[in-house]
Amino acid sequence: MKAKILFGVFTLSVTSMASAQQPIFTNVGLLQKAAVPILSSVGWKDLGSGAGFYGSSQIELPTSGFVPSTVRYSISGKAGNRADQALISAFIASPRDLTAGRAKVEAAATRWFKSVGKPIPAGLIAAIKTGKPFESAAGGLSARYVVERCTGSPIKQQEGTSYRCTTMDLTIKPL
Repeated sequence: MKAKILFGVFTLSVTSMASAQQPIFTNVGLLQKAAVPILSSVGWKDLGSGAGFYGSSQIELPTSGFVPSTVRYSISGKAGNRADQALISAFIASPRDLTAGRAKVEAAATRWFKSVGKPIPAGLIAAIKTGKPFESAAGGLSARYVVERCTGSPIKQQEGTSYRCTTMDLTIKPL
């Protein structure tokens, strides 16, 4: 988006930073498939009543637990022609699924950045592998990775123990 403002004989040209730096978030079709083949392509549905647009896909990790561990990819936005964020998240219901969950989130993040033609923020992969939080604002994108233990009731495991689930969320937005 470009606007020209006249001041006497001088002309000032202003370019919207968001649209100039991150056309990938205006390419909903690209974002819908950005994590494929690691995670499935997502839809883009109008939620109605001005609630915005959303698309999501989810896979279950192979587990023998009572509650499945899952990894999800989603995009969301306020307008149909633009996404405001992409999210790769995991819900880990068993400690046995932590390694597979981290590996799937790492692979999906690597694929996402490759698909959109952006470098992976330095330190992100190491943070995912070690389960450490991460934040970056570079290359026109903000990336935030958060790992948390669930606060609700523990999930009973097949061997009789209990485990408070772990969540992993990688949120990517334009700056």
